[in-house]
Amino acid sequence: MTSWVKIPGICIIGLSLQSNLVSAGECNFIELVKNKSPGTETIKNQCSNENGLTIASELSLAAGGRIWIRSVHNEASAQQQVICQNRSLATIDLKITQLQAPWVTITNVDNCDSWKGNRLSCDIAQGQKVFCISAKLKQSISKDQAQERTTSVAMRSLKKTEGGTVKGLLSMSGGSPANIIAYTNTINTLVMRMQPEIDLCRQLFQMNKAVQVRWDVSPSGKVSESSILSKENNYGQCLQDIVSSYVYPNSLTNMSFIYQF
Repeated sequence: MTSWVKIPGICIIGLSLQSNLVSAGECNFIELVKNKSPGTETIKNQCSNENGLTIASELSLAAGGRIWIRSVHNEASAQQQVICQNRSLATIDLKITQLQAPWVTITNVDNCDSWKGNRLSCDIAQGQKVFCISAKLKQSISKDQAQERTTSVAMRSLKKTEGGTVKGLLSMSGGSPANIIAYTNTINTLVMRMQPEIDLCRQLFQMNKAVQVRWDVSPSGKVSESSILSKENNYGQCLQDIVSSYVYPNSLTNMSFIYQF
């Protein structure tokens, strides 16, 4: 009698383990970028890893929130990335419905599943909407590379866009003049590597004007504070999330930057 009780139990455990293994495999395709997804909450997810997502994963996007999802890094190909911005007063429910980009379906808004090219835009109420953009981005830099420190003192000139707007590093402060000069090349290089993600924010908000962002970096290389110095907040907040997600070289003191994107 005892053996009849144990055998079904073992079968159930075995099936459960097999199911978990399948889920773990599916979780290696796409991930939620949490530090660039303010206002996003994971509601349902079978993945054991913190950021992994798979089919049937469900997420909630608060009013004013943003969600940033990307394919898991692959050296051989460009990363696919999707950003959605909730510009309404309602909470938006999203579900992962496929393992091919754009992955996301909005489930609690009627007639909000038709992508036009790489963009999805849906009206929630008068003057309120949710919109998403999907794009392939070349991998810019690995985490280990980002922490390398340069001794170069080369200065890069500011670049002008087609409209004549100055684009680049406007101000830097912290430490000795020699330290600032040495750090200038590093920060310009890092920002150049951020450019694909910055361009994705620009596309998301269809922004064609320059925005100034200030951020402070602690001696350990982490952003301690950031702020927008221009009137446009939505695109600027997207920029803040990007610059704050990077790891900077260590320094002897706090460093402060003002950059125009």
